[in-house]
Amino acid sequence: MKRNRFFIVILMAFIAVVALTACDHLQHNYTWKYNDEYHYKECSCGERTNREKHRYNNYDYDDTYHWAICVCGKTQSREKHEFSIPVYDEGYHWRECSCGLRIDLEQHNISTQFSADRTRHWHSCECGYITDESEHVMEEEIIKEPSCTEEGSCKYTCAVCNNVYYDAIEKLPHVYGVNVTQCKICSQPRPKYVIEDQYIYFGEYPQTRVTDTALIDKLNSLEGELPNVDDEGSWHDYGYYIKDNVQSYMWYKDVEYSYSRYRAVYFTQYRPSNTNYESGTENSYQDDNGYFINNVYWFKYEPVKWRILTRDNDKALIMCDIIIDTQAFQSNYYIDGYIYYTGSIDDEHRVYANNYVHSSIRQWLNESFYNQIFDEFDKESVLRTEIDNLAVGGVSGYDDVPTQDNVFLLGNSECIKEEYGFNFLSGISESRQMKTSDYSKAMGIFTESKDANLIGNAWWMTRSPIQMSSAIRGVNQYGMSSADYPIMMLGGVVPVVTLNL
Repeated sequence: MKRNRFFIVILMAFIAVVALTACDHLQHNYTWKYNDEYHYKECSCGERTNREKHRYNNYDYDDTYHWAICVCGKTQSREKHEFSIPVYDEGYHWRECSCGLRIDLEQHNISTQFSADRTRHWHSCECGYITDESEHVMEEEIIKEPSCTEEGSCKYTCAVCNNVYYDAIEKLPHVYGVNVTQCKICSQPRPKYVIEDQYIYFGEYPQTRVTDTALIDKLNSLEGELPNVDDEGSWHDYGYYIKDNVQSYMWYKDVEYSYSRYRAVYFTQYRPSNTNYESGTENSYQDDNGYFINNVYWFKYEPVKWRILTRDNDKALIMCDIIIDTQAFQSNYYIDGYIYYTGSIDDEHRVYANNYVHSSIRQWLNESFYNQIFDEFDKESVLRTEIDNLAVGGVSGYDDVPTQDNVFLLGNSECIKEEYGFNFLSGISESRQMKTSDYSKAMGIFTESKDANLIGNAWWMTRSPIQMSSAIRGVNQYGMSSADYPIMMLGGVVPVVTLNL
């Protein structure tokens, strides 16, 4: 028994010595070790961990030098400080080295003088800090009025900072007038047309609504007595239809003011969207477009923009780039059974009402419209064009002979010609979508108002009849050229002419 106790005491002493002299591997005692490329932690027992490349993420510095330090304690070579241009916050500015050392810390010294560019002014410190920044409050002074031969100039002075700027004022357009071959101001010869890229500006027509109140007041003073059913005075009756009859309810008057032409439009009843409808807001789009009875609206005559469809050395086929007016394809028609005809009911040579040769729109284009959009000087450049008058699909009985016209509508087959810039498919196509002028809206055209991508688009007519005597082929607001359109509905007018270059 005593011998056993002796061995137990000796064993416990041995364990105690080992515990005192050996590393406790449940709690390693690591220190950083490193070479030129790597660092690691090493325990006194020899075990290593966390071996990785050096990462010099911290700096230390004195007044002259800085150096990068790795987490293990290894340092890179010392470098002299390089201080930035001043940096700042709202109260102070200073210069700073990339190591984080800051020098020259000072409060801002804000100048009492304004600094400025063309649109703003501010106070600033020499370090670049800006305060009290705001837009100029400009007072305008015309130094020199522009003319059609020289630019003008305008002086702008800020009422806050007193900075002064000068701007050129663009030259005014030349003023030619109807049947005038030179500028009324400078006598420069009038050009026959103006070409810009793929467009030609040629002729003038009322297009944009006048909204300037001062100009409206001046124009209203020139309108004279308003017309009525019994006395149109100096106004002109449009001769538009209500319930299949021409009635006096809508008039226009052209005036010249300050070298520009304007058209006044006045109506006492709403123009129906269909020539056989009664008048009223339920049958008209004029009120939907913002035009109401017993008011005078003014529209400015402006150069008409035409899209060049084809062009050779001495002529160009051009199409109006906007729906410029609103008319019915056929106003003069009657119904015999279920068939629509034009002409007299007793005429043995009567034709279908959708025949372009005998249509109201063809007559209007080559008479009223032709004489309003072009003066005698313009007409010298318009070439008569032979056009076919074929029905869609060449349906017998709906075709007619070719005609020679000054102004015409595109045929349905021409609306898918790639050489004209159209999509060769008849479906939805942006190439055939057309916007409307303000004037055509006042005339009562329907315009798209729901689809955000199509707002302002409208239907426009072709000259091609279909095998239905009451309809022709048209292009809808989506650009589909396969849409059928009633002949008595008001449709968009997109005229085409051949121009002598």
